[in-house]
Amino acid sequence: MACMLAALALFLAGCGGALRPWSVGGEARDPYFQLQGEDLANLRQSIEVLESGDPIQAIKAFEELVRRAPEDLPSAVWLQEARMAERLRRAELFRYSASNGRAPQADLRERYRAEALAQPSALAYFLAARVEEDQLAASLLLKKALELDPSMPWAHYGLAYGAARAGDWALAREELMTVFEIDPGHLPSVRLFGWLMAKVGDDASAVAAFEVWIKAASEDRLAGPATLDRVRFDLVLAYTNQGAWDDALKLLDALEQSSISASDRLASIAVARQGRGDVTEARKAALAGRRADREALLPAVQNALLIELWQNDKQAAQRAWREVIELASTTDDLGAALQQFRAEVHLQRLEREAATKP
Repeated sequence: MACMLAALALFLAGCGGALRPWSVGGEARDPYFQLQGEDLANLRQSIEVLESGDPIQAIKAFEELVRRAPEDLPSAVWLQEARMAERLRRAELFRYSASNGRAPQADLRERYRAEALAQPSALAYFLAARVEEDQLAASLLLKKALELDPSMPWAHYGLAYGAARAGDWALAREELMTVFEIDPGHLPSVRLFGWLMAKVGDDASAVAAFEVWIKAASEDRLAGPATLDRVRFDLVLAYTNQGAWDDALKLLDALEQSSISASDRLASIAVARQGRGDVTEARKAALAGRRADREALLPAVQNALLIELWQNDKQAAQRAWREVIELASTTDDLGAALQQFRAEVHLQRLEREAATKP
């Protein structure tokens, strides 16, 4: 826990309160963007096919786009995503078990690594890194990409993403700054920057990043409708952290028919209602969120906060925070570690208070 606090302090000290290092606008000139016109429209249609749950059809479409533009990074990435989705779906259908000793995507790691070794290129190493589960191995592959193309922003973006997953905020910041030096309008990095700023508590910069990205989302070729929903929801969370309750509720209304889970949306409604002082409606929304998905992390966090701060039931709050810790420890998500840390802070404070009572 002390290490996490130190890392957060270092990140904030390096960032400052209003760091906005991007410059979004104008036509993208990324050398790894090769598709134009009808092919670009086909890419967007294929993304929707994939996100609708048809990876096999999407694979066919992306393979054709890659055939037409072999050096187009977005097409290659989406083909990779479709292949991973197809393998995961197949694993579920055949009741794959981890005891088999081989992950569903293991053949993809071998395939992309072999292709990078056989025909080395910055793009090939970048793709190999994306499917590599070992963080050190992924970093080495991305550094191989930079050896071949030192000005490749995507490799630095990959290093930033990996550092963020590992909780190394200082390294994530350093790599993102490098991306913006190379390409100030690199939209996936703007999105990641907003996420990082939200996690370290600079909500003003997070809001600025998310709002800028949402306005330019149609130009982010690695973002489909589901990603847009996710960033809009991240903006909701940043609004609530700022106390912009009305802005949060307005955006939550717009997300009602979206890919955001009902449990997460209801939990955020509870936060905003609570912020506006409507405790009864906040509690109703929080309970509805818990009923919608007992395994969801965000509703569990909000439920624990309401029990501790509004019901003032310290023993029930301790149980609720322990549940959050248990859920977070089994969740493979960039934000889960921080939610676990948050829960541990609350739980330890409650336990100290209980221990000091006469």
